[in-house]
Amino acid sequence: MIVDVALPIPVTKTFSYTVPDKWRPFVKEFLRLSVPFHNRIQTGIITDVRDGDNPKLKEIHELIDFFPLIDDTLINLSKWSSHYYITPIGLVLKYILPKTLKVEPYITIKAEKVETIPLNGLTLKKAINHYGRDVLFLYWKEGLISLNNTLTEETFAPIPHNGAINETSENVLFIGDVKSRIDYYLAAIEPELQNASNVLMLLPDHYAVGSYFKKILIQKFGDRVLWYGSGTSVKSRMETFFKVREKGGFLVLGNKSCVFLPICRQTLTIVERHEEDEYRNEEGFKFNAALMAAKRAQIGNIPVIMGSASPSMDIYDYAEKNKFNIIEKKWLLDSLSQEKATTPDMGSSIRFLEELIPIVKEGAQKGEKIAVFVPRKDYGSFLVCHSCKKPLLCPLCEGILGYEKEAGLLTCSLCNTSSPYEELCGHCGSNIIRFSRTGVAYLDEKIKHTFPDIEVIKITGDSLRKEIKRVRKTPAGQSLVLVGTQSLSKLYDVHVDKLILLGWETLRKMGGYRADEKMVQILINLIDALTPESILFFMERKNKVNISNYLEASTFYREELQKRKDADFPPSRRAFQIEVQRKGKDGGDKTIKQIKDIFQEEDIESHISGIIMEKKTQYTWRMILRGDGEDLFNILSRIYDLPEAQIEPDPLYI
Repeated sequence: MIVDVALPIPVTKTFSYTVPDKWRPFVKEFLRLSVPFHNRIQTGIITDVRDGDNPKLKEIHELIDFFPLIDDTLINLSKWSSHYYITPIGLVLKYILPKTLKVEPYITIKAEKVETIPLNGLTLKKAINHYGRDVLFLYWKEGLISLNNTLTEETFAPIPHNGAINETSENVLFIGDVKSRIDYYLAAIEPELQNASNVLMLLPDHYAVGSYFKKILIQKFGDRVLWYGSGTSVKSRMETFFKVREKGGFLVLGNKSCVFLPICRQTLTIVERHEEDEYRNEEGFKFNAALMAAKRAQIGNIPVIMGSASPSMDIYDYAEKNKFNIIEKKWLLDSLSQEKATTPDMGSSIRFLEELIPIVKEGAQKGEKIAVFVPRKDYGSFLVCHSCKKPLLCPLCEGILGYEKEAGLLTCSLCNTSSPYEELCGHCGSNIIRFSRTGVAYLDEKIKHTFPDIEVIKITGDSLRKEIKRVRKTPAGQSLVLVGTQSLSKLYDVHVDKLILLGWETLRKMGGYRADEKMVQILINLIDALTPESILFFMERKNKVNISNYLEASTFYREELQKRKDADFPPSRRAFQIEVQRKGKDGGDKTIKQIKDIFQEEDIESHISGIIMEKKTQYTWRMILRGDGEDLFNILSRIYDLPEAQIEPDPLYI
């Protein structure tokens, strides 16, 4: 017997091993096992089982699992993900079955026959040490022992098949304010739990949006609400793992890793705020958990609800193509009536502070809460030489640089690189550098200095987790100023009297082809979360935009989708960024030539944008390949294995 094994390494091929006689009765696809690899023992997963033998192959070391820990839905999802995201199946399975998923500490042996009584009550780990895995596998197969988990005191067995669901169930894209979304979710969840079915609900985080929804859902469904993912202990996660693979009647909440949780009797999937960046996994296996959840539901024949105040363009397109019921609540136009939203005339962003100070002072006298949105978290951005008037740009991608005062760094918003700040112009050598756009750190400093008696809290992706409890504890009637980035849109249980947006219109210059989409999402989510009584848009006169163009969802999305289709941009066609990084130029040129040769062989040179070569600490080459992912799979798989070549599917910035 020969098994093909996927290892958690960045190569597209699997590795073949022979199976010793003692393990052959237990071998199944998608079991974990240990194998010798490069003079050490490595954990892998069986992807194929074949008859035959080959004396040149190494033998497996031992099997780890008595049965696959994932069900057919997750097996098929892993295969689809590997193909769709151009990622080796071993890296996909490493994420689906991570090292942190340790069942053995929570498993005990139950003797089913007299001859196995000495094993009764032993932990699986202790029993393995005393008797060996192969002996325990044999006892289990012959029914001499069973396995129980200590957290739910249920039998540990393969996850039952879901079975058929109600054929009348439909997939839904729900667009509306948070109250209407919650009401819709509660109405959909309640009958499923009453029927002892399980519901999976993805939330972008645990501490902000996650805790807000969790509190409401626990008030409604009590201890039927479970959390799986970050923010909880390993024991708590494992308790959820065992509960939902054994019985029904639970609502499972979690962030992106929860999309891979094995669940029996699952009859509904919900994804809240699917447009959030937190759903994107950017390390190793790069995927979008919101899309994965929709695909998992499709594979399992389970309805899915995608809910948001401002859906992503990709999901809106996916919903239309897959005939979702698109429900749109018309709430935004009322929220942004002429009486509520104003756009003061401002010639330059430098004047913003002069305009803001009187507003904060008046609000403090009234005990108001004010939120100030700024696109960037740093001290200042768009640094310009006062002498030659030329901007300081990122040496890698020519993106706009921001200045982080505390760290003394220049950071790029596009490629996330940073470098020490030297007050020196690279064009003319002048040391008179100014910035023309303010960031959160700058405003936070200036407002605190001007109003030392007012509580001012900085809200960014870095500070939100630490500051959110402080924000929630601020008494009603006490003045408060929140200065932050789009992270402000996660403060659902905070109502503000005024929402002020500074430089919101500059997002059009920061987000590539997704710029307008990003503007819509930030604006609408801020309004949805903070429910402001009034809104002020401080926009430079030359960059002013018509706000009403961003408020009618169905019109905006259809027009934007048509623009992207005309320009051959996602989601009309998929995009893949191919990047090669080498210390030496000659090695990189060699890899680039190999890539070009592949393109020429496959006659797809017209699909390529680039090539761009840059040098900082090392040489970097980038290009964009656009087309149908299905057609490009074999080509991209060949490129994946080339030296130092990396593929990023569906890059955010093009």
